[in-house]
Amino acid sequence: MEVTTYTADDGTTYRIRVATPSDAAEITALHSAVWGGDGTDAWFRWKYVENPYVDHVPALVAEHDDAIVAAFGLLLYRMRQDETTGLGALGGDLVVHPDHRRRGLFTQLSMAVWSFYAEERVDESERPDFVFGYQTEAARLGALAMGWRQLAERTTYRRTNDPTPFLADAVGPAAARALGPASRLLARGYAALRRRLAGTPRGVRVERRDDVPPGVLAGVADRARPAHLHPIYDEAFYDWQFTGPTWRPNATYLAYAGGDPDPVAAVLTRVEERGGARTVSLIHAAPLTGGDRWTRGLAAILDRVVADSRDAAFLRAWNPVYPARLLEARGFLPDDRPPLSLVTGSDLTLTAYAFHWGRFDGDDLPAAADALWTLDK
Repeated sequence: MEVTTYTADDGTTYRIRVATPSDAAEITALHSAVWGGDGTDAWFRWKYVENPYVDHVPALVAEHDDAIVAAFGLLLYRMRQDETTGLGALGGDLVVHPDHRRRGLFTQLSMAVWSFYAEERVDESERPDFVFGYQTEAARLGALAMGWRQLAERTTYRRTNDPTPFLADAVGPAAARALGPASRLLARGYAALRRRLAGTPRGVRVERRDDVPPGVLAGVADRARPAHLHPIYDEAFYDWQFTGPTWRPNATYLAYAGGDPDPVAAVLTRVEERGGARTVSLIHAAPLTGGDRWTRGLAAILDRVVADSRDAAFLRAWNPVYPARLLEARGFLPDDRPPLSLVTGSDLTLTAYAFHWGRFDGDDLPAAADALWTLDK
């Protein structure tokens, strides 16, 4: 695929092509104009130019009158199943200028991705074997119409230390302030009771670091591998994934158990301030599976994160690596069941499409759903 021309039903003509590094400023400006924020060229370079697994820029743009009016990017990750390795492409950062919506650009850009790789415009080693995405309801319906498979909805676990922000949305700021002390007491009392019933993991030491040590984390991730398709968390992954200009972790927690000099489990956290409420998110865990020491290590890390986050209104964990029983024992509640489902709910759905040239079978994708969710940060 070099450049293709697409004419919408209203007669508007677009040029669709592969993005280049020189498009960075225009694409980030479009993102900032549509989604808000302050996008930078560094963000684009980190995400699409500095990817450690491919040399090409995995993004496409649509132009009208020599201006970029839509863009769609892919994040490529190394994947493994048994001894077979390949690439999975996480679709994201779809943006369309408001003046050009409802003209089929999402569909055209998605089809252009398929054409680009089907025509073997890049080396065989850089062609993704499948594409997947975390999609809103509108995007999910569009993807299913193009033959994608629905794999799983996202379930987010939340521990509430201070329900006041929820109450402010539900009953107004004044009532929330009046109910705040009682609601905080109730929330913290529930969490404390669950914690006492859970007990304390024995023989585990937790270390907190302010950096992201790629070599250490890659070693932890390689301690145990799932039997199904999963991302490869190597040093290149950690060198790149968590070093971008946005979404950086605030802390790394490492668990040591059983006299083992190497960590048995690791968790990365990120702190956000929204509307005056602090939220601590558990954004990554490794390895993806394990035995008793791994379970005890994760449990001890969760205890330490909770203890370190007393001033946070909320703690969030959506990574399916964390066993649900460990989260629930520490006061985390899922948003797909009451009471949280009454005020919130699953906001994203995981879908995927296997390319016919891929090294992985499309039937392998459903079993990989939990592992693919772990790349959502």
